[in-house]
Amino acid sequence: MKAKPKTKPQVFIIESLNFDDEAEELYKGKAISQMLALSGKECLYVYIRTRAELEAVLEQFWDSRYRYLHLSASVLSRQFDRDGNYAR
Repeated sequence: MKAKPKTKPQVFIIESLNFDDEAEELYKGKAISQMLALSGKECLYVYIRTRAELEAVLEQFWDSRYRYLHLSASVLSRQFDRDGNYAR
């Protein structure tokens, strides 16, 4: 009897863009999720804007037991302000 895997071989995508990339609709993570769906692969796509959302979504990823986490972000080099939002 084969043991069940601890994680599901699925992709969890978290995306966050700066305002310029949003205006140009450069949602690469969303495009990846659509390509995976077309190929029959289960995935979950989440768009975030704040640090609090990131923390909550990371908990959601952990609870999902998905094996792969893909981060698509153009704001990683930016600082968070005191309220946990991305500083401009």
